[in-house]
Amino acid sequence: ALVAHSLSHGYYQGGDTHPAHLVSRYVATYTFHLAHRPAYTAKAAAPADPALTSLSSSTALARARHALGD
Repeated sequence: ALVAHSLSHGYYQGGDTHPAHLVSRYVATYTFHLAHRPAYTAKAAAPADPALTSLSSSTALARARHALGD
Protein backbone atom coordinates (compact mmCIF):
# COMPACT_ATOMS: atom_id res chain seq x y z
CA ALA A 1 0.00 0.00 0.00
CA LEU A 2 2.82 2.41 0.79
CA VAL A 3 4.60 1.76 -2.50
CA ALA A 4 1.40 2.33 -4.50
CA HIS A 5 0.73 5.51 -2.52
CA SER A 6 4.23 6.79 -3.27
CA LEU A 7 3.92 5.93 -6.96
CA SER A 8 0.55 7.67 -7.25
CA HIS A 9 2.17 10.82 -5.88
CA GLY A 10 5.12 10.62 -8.27
CA TYR A 11 7.76 9.30 -5.88
CA TYR A 12 9.69 6.52 -7.58
CA GLN A 13 11.82 5.36 -4.69
CA GLY A 14 15.34 4.11 -5.20
CA GLY A 15 16.93 0.76 -4.58
CA ASP A 16 18.09 1.44 -1.04
CA THR A 17 15.64 -1.03 0.45
CA HIS A 18 16.23 -4.23 2.32
CA PRO A 19 16.67 -7.22 -0.03
CA ALA A 20 13.63 -8.89 1.51
CA HIS A 21 11.47 -6.01 0.24
CA LEU A 22 12.51 -6.30 -3.41
CA VAL A 23 9.86 -8.83 -4.42
CA SER A 24 6.96 -6.95 -2.83
CA ARG A 25 8.22 -3.62 -4.23
CA TYR A 26 8.52 -5.16 -7.71
CA VAL A 27 5.00 -6.59 -7.54
CA ALA A 28 3.54 -3.30 -6.29
CA THR A 29 5.32 -1.28 -8.99
CA TYR A 30 4.36 -3.71 -11.76
CA THR A 31 0.73 -3.79 -10.60
CA PHE A 32 0.60 0.02 -10.41
CA HIS A 33 1.90 0.50 -13.94
CA LEU A 34 -0.23 -2.31 -15.33
CA ALA A 35 -3.33 -0.69 -13.84
CA HIS A 36 -2.40 2.63 -15.47
CA ARG A 37 -1.51 1.13 -18.86
CA PRO A 38 -4.73 2.32 -20.56
CA ALA A 39 -3.93 5.91 -19.60
CA TYR A 40 -0.34 5.51 -20.81
CA THR A 41 -1.56 4.02 -24.09
CA ALA A 42 -4.10 6.82 -24.61
CA LYS A 43 -1.47 9.46 -23.96
CA ALA A 44 0.99 7.83 -26.34
CA ALA A 45 -1.68 7.43 -29.03
CA ALA A 46 -2.89 11.04 -28.81
CA PRO A 47 -1.65 13.22 -31.65
CA ALA A 48 1.07 15.52 -30.43
CA ASP A 49 0.91 19.24 -31.18
CA PRO A 50 4.19 20.05 -32.98
CA ALA A 51 4.25 23.52 -31.41
CA LEU A 52 4.28 21.99 -27.94
CA THR A 53 6.56 19.05 -28.64
CA SER A 54 10.33 19.16 -28.42
CA LEU A 55 12.67 16.71 -30.11
CA SER A 56 13.37 14.88 -26.86
CA SER A 57 9.70 14.40 -26.03
CA SER A 58 9.02 13.23 -29.60
CA THR A 59 11.73 10.62 -29.19
CA ALA A 60 10.31 9.54 -25.84
CA LEU A 61 6.82 9.35 -27.33
CA ALA A 62 8.05 7.17 -30.19
CA ARG A 63 9.76 4.84 -27.72
CA ALA A 64 6.63 4.65 -25.59
CA ARG A 65 4.47 3.82 -28.62
CA HIS A 66 6.93 1.11 -29.63
CA ALA A 67 7.04 -0.33 -26.10
CA LEU A 68 3.23 -0.40 -25.92
CA GLY A 69 3.04 -2.28 -29.19
CA ASP A 70 1.56 0.52 -31.29
